[in-house]
Amino acid sequence: MEGHNNSVRCLVELSNGNFASGSHDNTIKIWDTQSFECIKTLNDHSHLVWSLVVLRNGNLASGCEDNTIIWDKNSFECIKTIQGQRNTVWSLAVLSNGNLACGSDDKNIRILDENSYEWIKTLEGHTSSILSIAVLKNGNFASGSSDHAIRIWDTDSFNCIKTLKGHSDWVKSLVVLENGSFASGSEDYTIKIWEKNSLECIKTLEGHRNSVLSLAVLSNEIFSSGSSDKTIRIWKTKKNV
Repeated sequence: MEGHNNSVRCLVELSNGNFASGSHDNTIKIWDTQSFECIKTLNDHSHLVWSLVVLRNGNLASGCEDNTIIWDKNSFECIKTIQGQRNTVWSLAVLSNGNLACGSDDKNIRILDENSYEWIKTLEGHTSSILSIAVLKNGNFASGSSDHAIRIWDTDSFNCIKTLKGHSDWVKSLVVLENGSFASGSEDYTIKIWEKNSLECIKTLEGHRNSVLSLAVLSNEIFSSGSSDKTIRIWKTKKNV
């Protein structure tokens, strides 16, 4: 499937079964899953598109180097352009209450109300860029940063519950496993597994020869990792991990 003029940074499945792609050509493309043809190109961003997520109401949110944009799920017209973040929006995640968490280069996580699309909270604590956000099974959420740390946040109070240290380089990816534990991928070439209750690191997975850029849960307690070493690795988790 061709159409973008630069790197494709992010993909997301839409509420109607089609999917969207965000690119460093500053555009988002909507693709039909039957014909695999591009059915619309969204051009409102003026800089690289780094992140995409589908909101609880089906609308699409995109993060860029200049702002966050909310797109209508049917027309894909821009509903609102949201200012306030002072640099690249690296990561987006829909929280358990439907609000949107936005991780930025400005070291902060900002929370966007799902109905008004207004900022309601700024979370401080990381000392460098927020590269990844994942919602945990208990409703809280985790953030990974280029400060090498992972922070666990309470969704109701927005307090930082715990700071997890173990990686020796940027934490670029997070994923919640089927058993409720979660995995983190780093530029230190490793993946760490964190226990869901104690939030302690219970396993370090080695094998990649470069940064671990992406993680995805497959099925049957299997997850995958993508790396700058040009490989994908498949990992098996244990039920009691």
